[in-house]
Amino acid sequence: MGRGAADYLKQCEEDRREMFAFGNAEGRRQRMEQAGRDTQEAYERHERFKHNWAGEKDAEECLKNVNRREEIVSHTAILLVVYNV
Repeated sequence: MGRGAADYLKQCEEDRREMFAFGNAEGRRQRMEQAGRDTQEAYERHERFKHNWAGEKDAEECLKNVNRREEIVSHTAILLVVYNV
């Protein structure tokens, strides 16, 4: 094999190594970007659940207050009837 062919094969091998190195670096970059997006998505999902739970808790508290008011009104009405006020 002549010198030109040997140089060509050497250059092809070097190009191949560079291509794999770039592919590995690019793959790593893409995996890191995806991991960042996954982390952000998980955080946003958690925040939605927190707001949902807070809203449910507020609704339960409001319902308790309404029930207490109805009990007070009912109790007051009974007292008015009993004492003829």
